[in-house]
Amino acid sequence: MDASACPQSGAARTARSGSTNAAGPAVRARPPGPPGTDIWLATMTINPDGMPTLGELANITGRPGYDNQPHFWPDGSGFWFTVVIAVTATASGVVAT
Repeated sequence: MDASACPQSGAARTARSGSTNAAGPAVRARPPGPPGTDIWLATMTINPDGMPTLGELANITGRPGYDNQPHFWPDGSGFWFTVVIAVTATASGVVAT
């Protein structure tokens, strides 16, 4: 195995011995990003037996990508949540109800 430093970044470059790829050594694939998820809300009531009952579910972030980890505002008027737009970018979003 041959490894040398890349002069531009100082990162290690590795070639696999026995590679038959005419274009050069095999390139490592980027790991996949998080799965696509959405945030759903429902009303919850407790019946007389003490069992919870959920109302109709509402998808409040229905878009491609990762939407997760909601943090609800104390007054119930909105919430913060995590959004992953791409594997290399993360942002926070807010929804006011």
